Amino acid sequence: AEALALEAGLTHERARACYLRGSAFFVRGRMRECAEQHRAAHELAQGAPELEALARSGLGDAAYALGHYAEAEEHFVRCTALARQHGFGRIEVANRSMVSFARMMLGRPPLPGELEASHAAAEQVGNRRAQLIAAHALCMAALDAGSPERARAYAEEAVALSLALGTRLFEAESRHLVALSLARLGRRDEAERRSREALELYRGCPPEYWEPVMLGALAALTGDEAERRALHARAEALLAGAVLAHNHVLYRGYAIDDALAHEEWDEVARHASALERFVAGEPGGLSAFVIGRARFLVACARGGRGAELRARGEALVACAREIGQLVAARALEAALAKLERTGPGD
Repeated sequence: AEALALEAGLTHERARACYLRGSAFFVRGRMRECAEQHRAAHELAQGAPELEALARSGLGDAAYALGHYAEAEEHFVRCTALARQHGFGRIEVANRSMVSFARMMLGRPPLPGELEASHAAAEQVGNRRAQLIAAHALCMAALDAGSPERARAYAEEAVALSLALGTRLFEAESRHLVALSLARLGRRDEAERRSREALELYRGCPPEYWEPVMLGALAALTGDEAERRALHARAEALLAGAVLAHNHVLYRGYAIDDALAHEEWDEVARHASALERFVAGEPGGLSAFVIGRARFLVACARGGRGAELRARGEALVACAREIGQLVAARALEAALAKLERTGPGD
């Protein structure tokens, strides 16, 4: 199509071809090529607002894939504003939830009511893919907030939507979220079974997109120690290659929780340092919280005491509450309470 458009001098058709190619690169984890194609699409789309909005969406995807979340948020905001200005409703609803995803990765909660509004708008216009993405975001926010029943409802909705769309990748991701919800509900055996099914369903899908996250979740659920270590090893091998950046943040979070549960303090510290290295170019955001929380809990477990450590913990609790990480806040408060019971230690 691109060759024909080039031969005929059809600039906007070339823009659409670049946009589609960039979108394909996104799922494959080929981030640099994804960004290059969407930049080309944006340059070729000038004068065609719909194509400009699509190109902005693509640029947002590329920045998100690379872990440049502030840039991603800016592109998604500009995309939705342009779509709203020109009445491109399907483009607007397809990207509203991505604004919230970028904010979450930046360590900022979605704007009040925005995720619910994004979900409702997608349902209203019949954009099932956008509705599914909004359901994923709502599920993850509910898990962080300690509302596993609500999270499960959104995850089950996402499963139904993915089946209607016929997308194996989204179905596996949605079933993974069901498993996480069941784990938070204390239904560990069922959660392990559902997590295993989700990972098996994902086989054949691009591992660069979501597989390390799923591997980390199952590793934290399995009762087989050899399998647990093999799952972590597979995830680490994928992270050493080209994967979407959210895999680094989310997998390390699961791995840190798993290591904490097994009292493997050196492993907790290692995962925190690995994440710190990955985000060195753009520190802060959710990654900074994950790293800080891990190091604080290790320090407490290793007998750390004193006013400085308490101050770190109190700051982390405040941060957790601000960004909607209420489950993490409760764990941090429990660690702080234990510090108080053991005395100042100064």
